[in-house]
Amino acid sequence: DDTLTYKDDTLSSKDDILRYKDDTLTYKDDTLSSKDDILRYKDDTLSYKDHTLTDKDHTLSYKNDFLSYKDDILTDKDDTFSYKDDTLTDKDDTLSQKDDSLSYMDDTQLQG
Repeated sequence: DDTLTYKDDTLSSKDDILRYKDDTLTYKDDTLSSKDDILRYKDDTLSYKDHTLTDKDHTLSYKNDFLSYKDDILTDKDDTFSYKDDTLTDKDDTLSQKDDSLSYMDDTQLQG
């Protein structure tokens, strides 16, 4: 399990590498990437190119639309989390993905 910190609108881990499920997704040098430049999550096929997250129909739904991707912005229902201009931000510095492996609280993000 990596311990991630969220500071100054930047996601980082101890070794500047975010590993998620069998090293499919890595975070390094302010870049999200996967082995084949395609991030696959369950039944959705996401691609990350030119600092942009996209899927086939340009609409990403994540667990009952808790997270949605539209118009180059990744947001949730409360607009607390957004992805824009190569930056992950949230309004109250509290990012959570419900029951999933990433949660953000108190400047510490735990994976696992």
